[in-house]
Amino acid sequence: MKTFFGRWRNKEADFPAGGSEAEKLRFLVRYAVLAPSKYNAQPWLFECHDESLDLICDRSWAFQVTDPESRELILSCGAALLNLRLAAQHLGHPAMVEAFPYPGDRYLLARIRLAGGPQNGGPNRLLKPGAAEDCGCQSPEHQPAFRSSDGELFGAIRKRRTHRGCFRNGAPPEWLVARCCEAAVKSGAWLYVIRDGRTRHALSDLVARADREQMANRAFRRELARWIHPARGKAKDGLSAAVFGLRRPLDWLSPGVSLLLWTINWGRVIAARDRELAESSPVLAVLGTTDDTPQAWLAAGQALEAVLLQATVAGVGASFLNQPIEVEHLRNELPSVIGRGGFPQILLRLGYCGRARRTPRRPAREVLI
Repeated sequence: MKTFFGRWRNKEADFPAGGSEAEKLRFLVRYAVLAPSKYNAQPWLFECHDESLDLICDRSWAFQVTDPESRELILSCGAALLNLRLAAQHLGHPAMVEAFPYPGDRYLLARIRLAGGPQNGGPNRLLKPGAAEDCGCQSPEHQPAFRSSDGELFGAIRKRRTHRGCFRNGAPPEWLVARCCEAAVKSGAWLYVIRDGRTRHALSDLVARADREQMANRAFRRELARWIHPARGKAKDGLSAAVFGLRRPLDWLSPGVSLLLWTINWGRVIAARDRELAESSPVLAVLGTTDDTPQAWLAAGQALEAVLLQATVAGVGASFLNQPIEVEHLRNELPSVIGRGGFPQILLRLGYCGRARRTPRRPAREVLI
């Protein structure tokens, strides 16, 4: 297990400060691969040149049923890009990013080069900021002077987990929610927090409808089932059956869960569970963009990781209920449900929780070309 989970224990002391640009860039990939991704598919490749690094969306991990345009794949790559930039900033070599260097190639997402030395300002300075009014979050009248340093956000890369169960009672403080909104806006996206019970209930209904529609589709169940693996197995990607509430001692039943998912429509059961998760989440929010292009998806992925790391620094967990965004006609309904225009990209839950389980990662050498 050290092979697959050891990626979470990177040591910044191993950074080759006196090495070549290529050696430094290859080291930074170790932090990029800790980003979240749909079903933990890790759909990124990095091509290293003498003085630059290309981030490529690996279409071999495409989800034909739920993500035919590779929107979620590009979002995941955006999160990996933010991690890499944070690590570069912290280690004294801020990254200069050229997004989509070849306009005709939508899967060569970014070209990264390193600056010579430390610069002022965090990694968000390199992102295209959104308009302040896009936030949709009501900033509190009195906020403590909470500003996560680059070092804290860098440290949060290894601590961040996705918590898929219920959250504890007690909502995160309003100042943290405001900081998450600010982080999203600085990254070129917006974070709209659901604040009234009627909207929350309507959004929960949308989640349940999406669950029932997806689970009624045998092709969807087959696509999901192939990503369910035992946590203590040899797989370097995918999820264990813990995502469906199976406790750690029963993790060996994951292959059976995968088979059951494929063969039986569990839509009503899963819809009821996810409706409850949405209704009971201390913070329920939609992360979106003003455009719906690969460029916007890449920005949304960076915004998502910026929000997740801000939450991690404050001891707050997060997870996703993206089902209504994966069903096209429900995604089209979502803006009217929440009363906010634009294009929803992520449905996010925030709250206090215990330490979530890590998911396996491919080592950097396997995603480097």
